[in-house]
Amino acid sequence: MHSYHVVINETPIIDVEEAKEAIQAALKFSVGRQLIADAPIGVFLSGGIDSSLITLLANEEKKAQLKTISIYFNEKAYDERTYQTLVLKEIEGDKFAHLVKQEDFEEFLPQIIDDMDLPTTDGINTWFISKYAHEDGLKAVLSGVGADELFGGYPSFNRIKYLKSMRKIPTAIFTAANFFTSDRYKKISFLTYNHPLADYLLLRGHYTPADIAQILDIDLSQVEGILFNNKQMPKISNYDEMDAAWFETNLYMQNQLLRDTDVMGMSHGLEVRVPFLDEDFKRMTENIAPAIRFDEYQPKKLLIDSFKHILPREVWDRSKMGFTFPLQQWMREHAEINNESLYRGKKAKGIIKDFKSNTMHWSKVFALYQIQMHV
Repeated sequence: MHSYHVVINETPIIDVEEAKEAIQAALKFSVGRQLIADAPIGVFLSGGIDSSLITLLANEEKKAQLKTISIYFNEKAYDERTYQTLVLKEIEGDKFAHLVKQEDFEEFLPQIIDDMDLPTTDGINTWFISKYAHEDGLKAVLSGVGADELFGGYPSFNRIKYLKSMRKIPTAIFTAANFFTSDRYKKISFLTYNHPLADYLLLRGHYTPADIAQILDIDLSQVEGILFNNKQMPKISNYDEMDAAWFETNLYMQNQLLRDTDVMGMSHGLEVRVPFLDEDFKRMTENIAPAIRFDEYQPKKLLIDSFKHILPREVWDRSKMGFTFPLQQWMREHAEINNESLYRGKKAKGIIKDFKSNTMHWSKVFALYQIQMHV
């Protein structure tokens, strides 16, 4: 049994080479520590940067004992087998791969919604891969969750900068955005609210307060009171990468991503471990100066550069896919989800109509489906 110990220098890291060395040492330490288990343990391998990196580092530690779990699809636009194979060629242990089809989504959706406990637009992917990990005999797995929040992997890290200029405009001007039909422009109406959560919802939200009120057939003031009653949120003023990191870590990751990962994993008796969120690694990373920790032109550049010696170029030198399923197609072909006659109210029926014409993202429709059909 290895003994793991890492020393974190509390002095801010301002040198790129020092930062890369610190990241290498701290992440190897974190992966090693989180691989300690009395029961069979493995790694989720999606084919993206984060899971590939965790897999390669875990392989250095566990060698032939490491088991990997991957999912693939018949839909070529979402299939990550090419990238998974590049990583799998480098590792030694058992490699489990599972095809997930439209029929599987149809069959298991009722159970997935039941296991969710709370409505969410995340977690379907984790439910499936946890199911297969359990069937393959694993009790714990490592996941790449957390790297995007720490190293600027989401579009919000660049988009948030535009809010700084927009927040200088009188809020009343943005009221007119409610009359736009395009979601992209309608969401600008969030800027009528002088609240940090409004900034976040402009970046991440599915529905504006006016739309929510219409869908639920309640008064707009009631929606506003629920959404913007939190007085404890810190005031956002810089609108920079650090503000984006706070939003993504404390709102999306903490309230949705980690909750869904835990719930979906435990629904199959599986513990999901997250080395990027290891206390020592997270503290070290947050000690790196933002000027070198984030890059405007390449998401997670510092993390990638730290491990270019082991990460295949094809894995990091491409557009971000994320751990994504063909849900746009699958939900459009789902008899209940896209049946507008089952939804209540003109607004809801219109959303489903837009979805059927492929002008609406699946996550908005799935949120509506859960609220109107299952709550």
